[in-house]
Amino acid sequence: MSRATLQNLLTRMTAPTAGGVAVSDFATAVRQMSALFTFIASAHGVYRTVLGAASMTDYVLIAACGLLLALTYLPRALTREWFVQLIAGAWILALGAAMYGRVADTHGQSTGALLLLLSWPLLLTAYYCRMAFALGYVGLAITTIAVESALSDQLWALPQRIAAVVLVFGTLVPLITMVRTRSELSVKYLQDAAIRDPLTGLLNRRGFEQSLRAAAIIARYDDFRHLSLLVADVDYFKLVNDSFGHAKGDDVLVEVSTILFLEAPGAQVARIGGEEFGIILEGVKTSEALVLAETLRRAVEAAFNNTSTHVTLSIGVVGTDVYDGDADDLMRHADHALYAAKSLGRNRAIPYSDEVLGILERARVRQEEASRTQLATLLTLAEALDLRDVSTSLHSRTVADYAEGMARELNLDDELVERIRLAGLLHDIGKIGVPDSVLLHPGKLDDEQWALMKQHPEIGARMLNHADYIDIRDWVIAHHERPDGRGYPYQLQGNEIPLGARILSVADSYEAMTADRVYRASPGHEYAISELHKWSGAQFDSEVVAAMVRFLTAHHIGQVPPEETLSFDDVDDGFADTLAA
Repeated sequence: MSRATLQNLLTRMTAPTAGGVAVSDFATAVRQMSALFTFIASAHGVYRTVLGAASMTDYVLIAACGLLLALTYLPRALTREWFVQLIAGAWILALGAAMYGRVADTHGQSTGALLLLLSWPLLLTAYYCRMAFALGYVGLAITTIAVESALSDQLWALPQRIAAVVLVFGTLVPLITMVRTRSELSVKYLQDAAIRDPLTGLLNRRGFEQSLRAAAIIARYDDFRHLSLLVADVDYFKLVNDSFGHAKGDDVLVEVSTILFLEAPGAQVARIGGEEFGIILEGVKTSEALVLAETLRRAVEAAFNNTSTHVTLSIGVVGTDVYDGDADDLMRHADHALYAAKSLGRNRAIPYSDEVLGILERARVRQEEASRTQLATLLTLAEALDLRDVSTSLHSRTVADYAEGMARELNLDDELVERIRLAGLLHDIGKIGVPDSVLLHPGKLDDEQWALMKQHPEIGARMLNHADYIDIRDWVIAHHERPDGRGYPYQLQGNEIPLGARILSVADSYEAMTADRVYRASPGHEYAISELHKWSGAQFDSEVVAAMVRFLTAHHIGQVPPEETLSFDDVDDGFADTLAA
């Protein structure tokens, strides 16, 4: 099932509508066509009536179009309101066809009656095809014409006049019922909209808390009624927003919410925070909830496994069969379990327990110490790598400076700026696995040497494959990718390349073009800038290049020439790419 299909299914099943059922674009089109046919048939019938050439066929056609209009408007759920509106609509249409046909054929109409009849299509348009009101109005207009003609005709006996009055009330009653039903449905719509998240169509925080409190009260006073709660958080979501923009982040949230909704039938699913979801499972034990949580985790992991937005799901689980308490207690326990899942490396489901959380807290302290030790080791290796070649002794540090400068020019938050700077220090860590004969080779590499050199992003990614460095790992492995898809190792294109990797690419290439090497002198600052402009949009991200130019200008690093008109008619691998390898 495609992503668009899943999103449409979720929207149709959960979006609040006046009739309780979301109306598709196809149904809207049918409804509008029915309104058009009804208008044309009515206008034609009035025109023939004025000319005195109308027949019963004209009015039967009007009635048929009106009935089609009513059926396409009415909700598809067999509710009480549906039957009320259907019966009322059928009554009005049958009454109108019979009475209007008889009056038109026998007596004609007054000018006022004709104007009354002609006004209903305008009302229909003004109310955007709200048939309950419009059909009631046309029925009232038709009946008014019939009664006016009946009372003005002395040939009609008293029984017919009484029948006409009865018909008037018979029309008014369903009309009032329709208007009242419309008002009730509008109130229901507003009430439902107040507890729905507009982006995903799921319950919002308010609706979630109301449902959780109600379910917790029932579970607390019914020993045989279990209640479980899942609190899930999308891992690395902030990175998605920072790298690809908030629109992409919204797409991720919609897709995750669709998966949760479809994989947890019967559950109450809510979006309770930016990237946080809550799932209320009534009648479900903790063990069963944990199985469902693992199913949800795997489904999200599979959905994003081969995409540039590689997100996962961490889930905290708690149930009243293990820990009794009110709604606030359950929420607090689920949050603690979620924290445990995050602390253990994300992408996992953890049930709440005091013992587990105690062990996790001690493990967290040890993990932080180990992480700091590992980072120190990696930074030492990166510095040692630079020292293998005296001409590159400051390469990683300089790349980190440039990367930090561009990140600040792009208005990224301080935490992300620090992560990007750290990535600059570690971006070439994988070259530790490249032989000196290749790494220190003067001049252009042959095909075999180039193949060995191109392995360094993947080697670096394996060295950074730790929970604390997942974002940096993804940037390092992609820092030789190109927006035009001609980079390596995965030939990613455009926004498939994480923002951190796009920043590292520009910083790495600029440093390579402005630094002297044993086998060549630096081409110079102006040449480097012209190369960045030349390959902007093909080898380099254009926004990142612009940020680099702003950074260099602000810090008076060389004389930056004005941007040239870019041309991509003769794109090759680019000198900058070769230098930065």
